[in-house]
Amino acid sequence: MQLLTRSIYSREVEKAIKKEINDVKPDLVYIIHFVNKLSPSVITGANKMGIPVVLRLSDYFLLCPRFDFMYEKKVCEECLSKGYKSCIKKRCVKGSLFASVVRVFSMKFHKMINVYKNVYAFITPSEFLKNKLALNGFEEKRIHCIPTFTASKTTIGEQQIGSYGLYFGRVTEEKGVETVIKAYEKLPEYTVKIMGDDTTDEAKRLKKYVENHKMKNVEFLGFKSGEELENVIKGARFTLIPSIWYDNLPNTALESFQYSKPVIASNIGSLPELVIDGENGYLFKPSNVEDLIKKIKMLDDDTLVKKMGQASRKGRTKTWGTGQAVLAAKDVLTTPFIVINADDYYGKEGFRAVHEYLVNGGQSCMAGFVLKILCQIMAELLVVSVKWMRKTT
Repeated sequence: MQLLTRSIYSREVEKAIKKEINDVKPDLVYIIHFVNKLSPSVITGANKMGIPVVLRLSDYFLLCPRFDFMYEKKVCEECLSKGYKSCIKKRCVKGSLFASVVRVFSMKFHKMINVYKNVYAFITPSEFLKNKLALNGFEEKRIHCIPTFTASKTTIGEQQIGSYGLYFGRVTEEKGVETVIKAYEKLPEYTVKIMGDDTTDEAKRLKKYVENHKMKNVEFLGFKSGEELENVIKGARFTLIPSIWYDNLPNTALESFQYSKPVIASNIGSLPELVIDGENGYLFKPSNVEDLIKKIKMLDDDTLVKKMGQASRKGRTKTWGTGQAVLAAKDVLTTPFIVINADDYYGKEGFRAVHEYLVNGGQSCMAGFVLKILCQIMAELLVVSVKWMRKTT
């Protein structure tokens, strides 16, 4: 029952956010992904307390019942052109009629009560997502693209020309790892490493495929983090992002650029915003094995790999970054605020760095811990967003 109410509207959550706001007295409420965990009642609760809301989007949950515009391994936008009945007919949500009906009902209900009119600003990590929202009824002037950040836990060091291709990230259907496996099946003299949770259904299926086809040039490393993950990236020749969905500024691209790695990516979603074909990597047609093979072979040239790697690193030297965000905190966060985050993807290191600075400095502190999920915030993105809000209000 709680899952059902959290999908649609929760008076319990509205009451909780009102209490937290009353106790903390924040300047704004910054929300990261609440569907099925908090519900848009947090927006209404904050609005009733007179506090502006900033909603940061990581996927397409405002437009697609499935969140990812995917159906049977292909991009599908039928709900935009034909209405949400397509979702129910195809049972898009978890293959379940009930789950699809609940999700569609919740989206229609949220539209009926016009809950998103109470969002002061929407933050997107990519221009692609920003444009999707603007083209489908959301007010463009309230949508702001603020790319995400990445930070190294080890010394970056000199550029390395590695010996293997690397895919790292989630091993799930929409990530298109199957395309990589089939490409390397035709490239027995090349090596690729797959780094990510290898216990998913998709990973098990692909590992079985590799085993059955006696492929010796594909290595599954499992999940890695911290220094171990970074060392694997450093040793790669290039990295692969073979997504078959509208990938939305994946951190794997940013981490690759950080270590001067060319990226071979699908020409889909936000990826062309990151990979400039022929400059810091190559784009290939999604799911097209032959096109991917062609791009892999083009990076046999060490000189080209080095040149593209340097372009990748140079392209990430932006005005955003962890150091700048932490330093900006002392000038921006002079009063407490609440963070609500129902997504367990983001790490705690960025949050902890800013939090410790503020607490130890005695100026102010990040307050909240709403429903025990505060620490999952990406602090550097938050700081820049707060700074932007202060300038525009």
